Amino acid sequence: MTTRGNTRAQANEGSSTGSSAEFKLVPFWPERPKLWFLRAEQKFASRNITDDQSKYDHVMDCLSWQQMDEVMDIIRRPPESGKYEALKEAILRRLTESQSRKIQRLLEREDIGDRTPSEFLRYIRTQAGETVSDDFLKPLWADRLPPLTRAVLAASNVPLDQLAAIADSIEENVQRTSTVSEVKEDRILR
Repeated sequence: MTTRGNTRAQANEGSSTGSSAEFKLVPFWPERPKLWFLRAEQKFASRNITDDQSKYDHVMDCLSWQQMDEVMDIIRRPPESGKYEALKEAILRRLTESQSRKIQRLLEREDIGDRTPSEFLRYIRTQAGETVSDDFLKPLWADRLPPLTRAVLAASNVPLDQLAAIADSIEENVQRTSTVSEVKEDRILR
């Protein structure tokens, strides 16, 4: 008697990890195409998928029709070899916000929100890219911090990562102090 599990095992017998059967990438991340391709390539490597056509097909399965429109020339006339790389390069070139535009957006609109100072620093570093120095990022990052934190950090002359750790500590203490004050105030009002 053959069980369902045995049937599946028999069907997969002889297939290597290079098989792309039952393999699917996550949907494409238009906000983070470079990161998505890094993840896709890790998945390809873990499954030993090296075939150009297979990688090309997997990526195509993850794109929306709007994203496909952006690379229609590659889809209509893919190169005979290197289809995956051609598609990847076109997607990254056409769907990735330019470095100067990212920096402009960071300068104009980006705010710390509910992130810790160190989380915000990691975020702006990621957005700004590897070519932007800490000397450039420091005032951009510090200007978005709460006034009290900014004032305390102004006298510090330490590397930016250490400054972020100090800012986290300041923010944590300010929040704790605010919570204690609110509890005391609530008891007084009763």
